[in-house]
Formats: sequence, C-alpha cells, structure tokens
Amino acid sequence: MPRGNSKKGTPARGQGVKRRRMADPKEKEQPIASVVNPRSSGESVIDFSSDPGPSQTSTGTESNIFNENIQFSQSLPCLEESLFDQIGCYVPMKLKDKIWKHEFIDLNLLIKSPRELANFPDHEGDLVVKGGHMRIESLPCRAIPNIHTWTSAFMIYMSILLEKQSSLAQELLKYMRDIRFAANKSHGWGTYDEQFRLRKAQRPQSSWAVINQDLWSFYITTAMRDQGQSNESKVGFSSQSEPLHSFRQSSGQQNVQQPRTCNAYNTKGKRCNFNPCRFKHGCSACGGQHPAYFSDEKTISPTTRLTFLGVEIDTSDMTLRLPSDKLDELLQKISFVLKSKKVTLREMQSLLGSLNFACRVVVPGRAFCRRLIDSTIGLNKPHYRIRITSNIKADLLMWKSFLKNFNGLTLMPDRLWTSNEALEFYTDSAGGSTLGFGIYFKGRWAHGLWPRTWHKRGLLSNITFLELFPVMVAIILWGSELRNKKVLFHIDNEGAVHIINKKSSKSSDVMILVRRLVLETLHHNILIKADHVPVVPFPEPSTKCISDTNSNSEPSMDSITEESARLFSDSLAGNTWKSYSRARSVLDSFQLLYTLDKVWPVPVEQLVQFIAYLSLKHFSPATVRLYISGISFSHKERNLEDTTKNFVVSKMLEGLHRNHPQRDNRAPVTLPLLRQITDALPSICSSTYESLLFKSSFILAFFAMLRVSEFTTKNKSDSSTEALQLSDVVVSDCQLKINIKKSKTDQRGYSTFIVINKYRDNANICPVLTLKKYLAARPAVSGCYHLFMHFDGSPLTRYQLSAMLRKSVNFCNIPNPNLLKSHSFRIGAATEASKRGINDETIKKLGRWSSGAFERYIRIPW
Repeated sequence: MPRGNSKKGTPARGQGVKRRRMADPKEKEQPIASVVNPRSSGESVIDFSSDPGPSQTSTGTESNIFNENIQFSQSLPCLEESLFDQIGCYVPMKLKDKIWKHEFIDLNLLIKSPRELANFPDHEGDLVVKGGHMRIESLPCRAIPNIHTWTSAFMIYMSILLEKQSSLAQELLKYMRDIRFAANKSHGWGTYDEQFRLRKAQRPQSSWAVINQDLWSFYITTAMRDQGQSNESKVGFSSQSEPLHSFRQSSGQQNVQQPRTCNAYNTKGKRCNFNPCRFKHGCSACGGQHPAYFSDEKTISPTTRLTFLGVEIDTSDMTLRLPSDKLDELLQKISFVLKSKKVTLREMQSLLGSLNFACRVVVPGRAFCRRLIDSTIGLNKPHYRIRITSNIKADLLMWKSFLKNFNGLTLMPDRLWTSNEALEFYTDSAGGSTLGFGIYFKGRWAHGLWPRTWHKRGLLSNITFLELFPVMVAIILWGSELRNKKVLFHIDNEGAVHIINKKSSKSSDVMILVRRLVLETLHHNILIKADHVPVVPFPEPSTKCISDTNSNSEPSMDSITEESARLFSDSLAGNTWKSYSRARSVLDSFQLLYTLDKVWPVPVEQLVQFIAYLSLKHFSPATVRLYISGISFSHKERNLEDTTKNFVVSKMLEGLHRNHPQRDNRAPVTLPLLRQITDALPSICSSTYESLLFKSSFILAFFAMLRVSEFTTKNKSDSSTEALQLSDVVVSDCQLKINIKKSKTDQRGYSTFIVINKYRDNANICPVLTLKKYLAARPAVSGCYHLFMHFDGSPLTRYQLSAMLRKSVNFCNIPNPNLLKSHSFRIGAATEASKRGINDETIKKLGRWSSGAFERYIRIPW
C-alpha cells in the first residue's frame, strides 16, 4: 500500500497520485485554506502541503519547503483576568447599566470568563416559532451552585454598584452577611436572594439592609430541609443546615468549610435511599464515621408547649407560666416563711432568688419583693435571723395568690399605650364626709359615698387613698373590657401617680388597695401606668363679678403668702435656680473648710478669697461668674447690700477671664456634613422609622436654628410642653411653619413663628420634604403630642439625639468627632446664613438671639 502522512492529509511520497478528499455531509462549507486545527479552538490553519491542486503532482524525492502549518486568529485578542485588575472591569457596559438602574440580573453572568463576557449578547435564548411567529425564548437562569460562588458574584455586583452609589456600601455588606447567614440555616437562601432582588428592582428606594420578613419567614425560617424534598435541588446544600447544626458550626473557633453530611444518615429512625449519595455519610457534629443521633433528652418533637430557660411557653393559649415543679417548690418556700417567726438570711435570700425568677412571668410581683429585700439590709452573715413582720407576711400572701391564681401572662398585649381619654375612662374623688367618688366608662356611670367608718379612721384626709379607690373599682367592674391593653392614666395627684407606677406605698391602707388593684390587672392581663397632669385653675372672674356674686369672698393670708412665693419662683428658669443653689452650696463648703463665719452680706474679703479658691480649683471663668451672680441674687433676695459689686471683686473676675480665655471649640455642621451624617443613619439605626426620626430632627435643628431644648425632652417621662408639639408645626407643599412657644430668650412665652422654605439645592436634606415623610410615618399614639417621638410613643430625649449624632459622626470617619455636639446644628446654620450674605438682624431674629451673642456662633475663617 502507498504510504503517506495521514495526519497531515498529504499523498504518499513518490506516487504522484491525486486523491480527492470525500466531503462529509455534516461538515459545513468552508473557504479554501480554512481548515480548523482541533488543537486550537477559534484559530484557523493554512496547510500548504495538503492538496497540491489539479495541475500539480508531488514526487517522493521532491522536498516541500512549506511543510509547517501557519496559524492565524480570526477573532480580536481578549485580555485575561488578573489578580491585579479592578473587580468587575471586564463586565460589559450594558450589564453595568442594568446594575446601576437596579434592574434584576442573573448573577451567573458576572462570574463568566472575560472572553464570554466580551461576546455577551443583548438577548440570550433560543429562537423558536410558535403560532406562525418567531421569537426568542429566554433561557432559564442557572442556579448558583453554592454560597461561595454567590459571594464572588455579589462582590462583583457590589463593586459595580458602588461606582456610582458609594453610600450603599454598608447596606450591601449587611445584605451579603444576611445571605451568608441564611445559607447556614436553610437551603432556601438562593430563592430568597432572587425574590429580594426582584422586589428591589420594583422598589429601588428600599434598603438593602432591611430583611424582608415575609420572604425570610417563607424561604428561610420555614423552608423544608428534608433531603428528599424538591426544594433541595435548587441549590447544592443538604438539609444539614438546620438551626441546631448551624449553631454547632458557628460556635467553633474556626469557620472551616466541611463537606455536607447526609441528613437521613444522621437522623435516628431514617435510612438514606440514595446510592450513591452525593452527601457524606458521616457525623454532622465531629465528622467521624458514625451517625450523630441526637439525644432524646435534648430533642423535642413539634409541640405547642415547651419549657425554655425554666419558663413554660404555651403557644396554644399564648401564655407563659412557671413549670409545676418550680411552682410547687416556690409555694413550699413561701409557706415555710409564713409559718416562721424568724428565718435566717440564707433562707430569705433563697426565697428572694426564687421570687426574682418568678418575676419573669409575674412581672408586677417585683413591687412585692421590696420589703423582703429591705429586711436583708445590714445583715452580712448567713446565720443571722430576720423577723417576719406583718408587712412581709402580707407581701408573701400576695405572692401566694399570684402563683395559685395567675401563673400565666398573655404574650400578646397591645403594642402601644392607650390613654384613659381615648378609652373614655374617667375617675374622680372628693374628700368629705358627705361626698364620694364617681366613675365614667364609655357611657356608663358608677358612683358612691364614702363609708362613715372611713371618716372615723381618718381615711378621708388621705387624698391619695381616695384617688386610687375609684381606679380599683373601675378595674373590678369593667376590667374584662380592658383585657390585654396598656392603659395610661392621667391623674392630677402626684402621690397616686407614684404609687401606680411603683406598685408600692409606705401606707398600709394604700397597700390594701394596691394589692387588690394588682390582682385585678393580672387577672385581665392589663398593664397600667400613670402620668401627672398639673391642675389648671379656672380663669378668675372679673372684679365686678366678684362683688356681684360674693363680696365677702377674699383670699386667705396663707394663699397670699403662697402666691407671692410662687410668683417669685417663676421669675427665674428652673435651671437658673439650680445654678444659684449650687453657688450657695459651694460657698457654704468653702466657709466650712476654712472655718469662716457664715454671715450675710458676705464680707468682701471672703468673696475675694472664694474667687481665688475657685481659680486654684480650676473652675472655668464662666462658672465662677455664675456663682458670683448666684451670691449676688441671694443678697438682693434678702434685701441686703450686694458686696459682689465691689471694685476688687469685679477686677478679680476680669483677671480670671484674661488668664483663662475660653474659646468655643464646637465645630459647625455644614450642609455637606449634614448630608453625610443623615445618609449614614440607615446603617446605624435599628429601623427605618428610627432613621427617619433622627434625620428629620437633624435637618430641622439645622434649618430652624433650634436649641436642643426646643425640640427634645430631658428624659422619657418628661411631660412638659416646652419641646415642639405636633400642633406647633404646619407643613405645606413649599414651606414649613413652626411655632416656638417658649425659648431661652422668651421665658414669658410670647411665641416665635419661623417660616422655612423648600430647600431646592438638595432634596435629600430638604426640611419640608423630610418632615412630610416623617409625619406620614409617625404613628398616632394617644397621649403623646411631642413632634419627635419613637414608634412606642416615648419622646425623643436630648441624650438620644447626642448619642445618635456621635454614632453618625464616627461612622463617617469625620476628623475631630468630639467637636461636633448637638449645638453644632445651630452654629452651622448661623455660619451658613452669614456666608450667604444675610444681615445680622435677620440672623438674630431667625436664631432668637436677644444680644450680640450670635457673633460667637459664626465660624467663618478670615
């Protein structure tokens, strides 16, 4: 047979026989000299020695100088991915545009090779003909195989998105952490990610950091974990991702990726039906070659009643209760103490420990532990004995009644407090032997006279007792209609308010009412608290009316004395009184320390020594001047000569200021900084509402030049109306009107109206738009009228505002964060107004300054 090179397709040397290559019917037509070399995909080969043509022959002795293949590329060269390249640099612009527009994309596209991405088509699918119409059907999205591949793809997605929206960095990191956490709990994390991003495409303004509770509950919490379920085929995770296994894996010191184990193999009573099984047949806890059967003592099948951390949870009755064994043990301890005249400190502490644990269920019972705790004060030896008094026995009998009758607490009370006005629930009492009490509840009345025996016992003089009695009677009569509610009573008696909130009193008569009141509220699962409402007197009639009605009605001398003291007290603000009182206290300590005579007026020599003493103690010049002003006020109050006006005293104060110049180092909040710290709020606040609350308060504090006391309260229980109320603000489409009823420079309450127009330079920090969004989200909580309040109805406090400002500044990595205080909004607004050319008088009016002090707030470098 003739020999030839079959690989290269050349004829046998020396034969010169022409051989025609048979065409393969499956082979596509190709141009001459375009035979594809199977060794290099995408390249063509010209083989000059393969077919000499019809007019040429080849002899065996003839050498072919074109004996080598020459290769060339038909496509443009493509860069290969490198570790030093920027993440996502090979993603085509059409995909990036979709990401920037928050459109849904298949994350699989982002982990393709650069060569595949370079040829990414506009439409990827199959061309089909249906009903005479030709169309492209999209290919189904290929599921992400595991969480590591998803993380790589999402990092590319995140890098592209942050190119234009850098403020979303924390939200995206939070979302990636949530998905990785979900992957350890359930195999439904892939579906959750797809559904979340589909909803994100519909609502681009939604936050990445907020978990979609519906999707999480459906795909993560209640996802089916059995190996044979069809949901498992969506992602390559075994049902080993149950909560117990997740806890074991996450609690290790190192998070090492372990091979997924077979759930059926590790479950007692089950058998794996897959051969071969794609999961490891090994212990899910230690990885050993044995199944990990869970302990029957620690594993409970689905049930509606479960004991957790010593408390029995009943999801059928929606109650919490003490287990029967703990209940019997506690009742035995109480019975033992009730039968004893004295017990040791160790026995009392053991009882208190058990009662404290029971307070997890019987929350109002904490009030009846106070006397038991007081009985242990001063005892430091376990064998010391404690006498069981009648008060202690009464509290223990109350506990015994709790545990026998009300060992359960409904888990679903109302979320918000409801005022008695909203419930149409009113009570009142009047002291007097011929008077009594009255109750009104939703159109129904109840009233009664005081028993005669109460007058003999002197109970009618105890107004606190009389105020509590109708409240207790009302709960007894209509408590069933208040079941599971949180009732806020507005009472004008401070003593009754304190007792309702503390559930305790030093009066034995009042404690009788308190015990019965607590029992009734426990029976109906009612939570009660009280706020004090100051009595508003009726307007005094005119002089003519007085003379016409009762010419003999004249105020007593005691009333005149009280009124004069009240008027004098109202002449100064409460904080000023505290400062002046502090000044007298420091002066008394100084005189006592150096054995000086306490005389008024204070001798000039003592004042000089007092100023020198404060200077050596490193008191600031402003504090020293404030103390001297307080001493001066005390001289005038006593109608004495004011020795603080002495020439030497004045010059010493001047010298103190010159030696210790005080500079206000507080930095202003500028408009760019305001935008920066408000953008950071969604990443550090606990909810979307909290973020909107602090954003609106920050922006309003800046644009209205508000003092922190003008829109926040001192504490959560502050019921004063000095802070901005909801009725003080009127928002329209283009402006915002604010009524500041009282301020530092308006102690008489003449009110100041501020009009703020829409800020068109940046809609993100526009006070009109921001406050409209906040008011739309603000819940209507009965009894809470503050403008800025939390979702539970509690007002925004000064401490909370300062703390959130500090967190925002630290989150943004702003230099010198300690220089930014809550007053920095006011400083920044005054500085910005001066930069824009607003005259000084207008700035003083906007900031409600009554002097030239506003000049210290303008921080423009010269």
